[in-house]
Amino acid sequence: MAASGDEVKLLGAWASTYVIRAKIALQLKGVSYEYLEQQLWENQSELLLKSNPVYKKVPVLIHNDRPICESAIILQYIDDVWAGTGPSILPSDPYERAIARFWARYIDDTWLSATIKIIKVNTEKEKAETIEQSFAGLSLLEEAYEKSFKGKPFFGGDNIGYLDIAFGSFLCWVKAIEKISDVKLIDEAKFPLLAKWAERFGSVAAVKEHIPNTDKLVECYSKQESLSQIKGGVFNEMNQPSLIISFRVIIKAKVEKKKVETIEQSFEDSAYEKSLKGKPFFGTDNVRYLDIAFRYFLCWVKMIEKISWVERLSSIKVVKEHIPQSDKLVEFYSKVLKPMRNASAPKQLI
Repeated sequence: MAASGDEVKLLGAWASTYVIRAKIALQLKGVSYEYLEQQLWENQSELLLKSNPVYKKVPVLIHNDRPICESAIILQYIDDVWAGTGPSILPSDPYERAIARFWARYIDDTWLSATIKIIKVNTEKEKAETIEQSFAGLSLLEEAYEKSFKGKPFFGGDNIGYLDIAFGSFLCWVKAIEKISDVKLIDEAKFPLLAKWAERFGSVAAVKEHIPNTDKLVECYSKQESLSQIKGGVFNEMNQPSLIISFRVIIKAKVEKKKVETIEQSFEDSAYEKSLKGKPFFGTDNVRYLDIAFRYFLCWVKMIEKISWVERLSSIKVVKEHIPQSDKLVEFYSKVLKPMRNASAPKQLI
C-alpha cells in the first residue's frame, strides 16, 4: 500500500498498452491510486497538459503532486519507491536488469511498430511482409526466453517482472490484431514457449483485472472517432523530441522570421532553471545521466551555429558577388583539377 499521506494518481486511457503497464505494476505493489481517464486526441485535460507538457500523452503517474511520465520510467519509479512491498519488478542483478531493459526497448522500438503495421497496410503483399517482420521479432523473443530465462515460468523468473509487463501489456492488442487481420501471431506451433508464457501471464490476478476485452478493442479500432485516440497514445507514448525537431527547422528554414521563431521555441524549455535550482549541472553538483544524454547533441548545436553563420555571410551582397557557384566549382574540378591530379599521380596509383 502507499505510505500514509501519499497521494497517487494515474492519468490514462483504457486501451493504451502503456497505461496497462502502470496499472499492473501498481497492482503488484499493492498501491492504492486514483485513476483518471483522459482524452488523448482532443479536449485534453489541463491536468494532463500540466503534468506532461513535453509529450502531452499518457500514462502519467502523479505521486504527491509530482508527475512521472513514460511507462518504462514509471515502472522503475514504482519499483524503487515501493521497494518494500510486493515482488520486485526489475531484476536485482545488474546484468539481468540490463537484459530486461534491452528486450523491452526492442519490443517498443522494433517489434511493436512492425506488428501494428499489420492492420495499417493497404495491400496483401504489404500485409504479408509486416507479418513476417512480426514473426521475426517473435522468433528472437522466443530464443531469448529459452536461452536467458532458463525454463522459468516468466521472463522475470518465478514471478512476472519488468519484461513480462512490457511485453504482456500488448497481448490484448495482439489478440485484437489477430481478429482484425485474420492471422495468428503467437502461434503455439511456431512459438511454443511464448504461447505458454502468454497463457500464464494472462492468468495472473494482477494482470486479468486490467486487460481490456478483445471485442472492445476491435470496436475501438473500427470506430473512426476512437481511431484518433489510437493515434494519440494507445500505441505510442512519445513524440519525436521537440528540441531535435526545432534544430532541424532552424537548419532548413528559408524565411528568417520562421528561423527566429524556431530559435525562440528551442529556448522555451526551462527544466534546468525550474527543477535543478541553479546547480552547475543537471545532475546537481556532478555530471550525471541527463548531462551525458544532452551533451552528445551539443556538437550538432555547434554545427547548426556554424551553418547559420555561413548563411548570414553568404547573404551579404559583396560576398555573393565574388563566391563562385557550387555547380561551376564541381564542373571545374571534373574538367580541370581531376585530370591534372591524375596526370601527375604516381603510376602505381593510376
